[in-house]
Amino acid sequence: MKYRTLGKTGLRVSIVGLGTMVHAGHFGPMKDSESLEAIETALELGVNFIDTSDAYGAGYGETLLGNAFKGKRDKIVIATKVATSWSDRIGASAFSSPIISVA
Repeated sequence: MKYRTLGKTGLRVSIVGLGTMVHAGHFGPMKDSESLEAIETALELGVNFIDTSDAYGAGYGETLLGNAFKGKRDKIVIATKVATSWSDRIGASAFSSPIISVA
């Protein structure tokens, strides 16, 4: 796997990242065991840049990643997004500090 420095952060990330929307069931049902196996395979191949969002499965995708990365958190870089709109956030600015802090 090839790696690049992410901007001015000093973080070295794989040039191939793993998107996790599929693991939250956005494209149909998926077994957790299949998701965990795919994530583990990506890590074994050197992928360390993971893209997720708290909107994927209303947070389920991030819970799954938490299970996959137990004891490995120092080996990965996670990118996430903000400005999702769950029903309990209606009326809150999508870019307000409380929303960003939980994203």
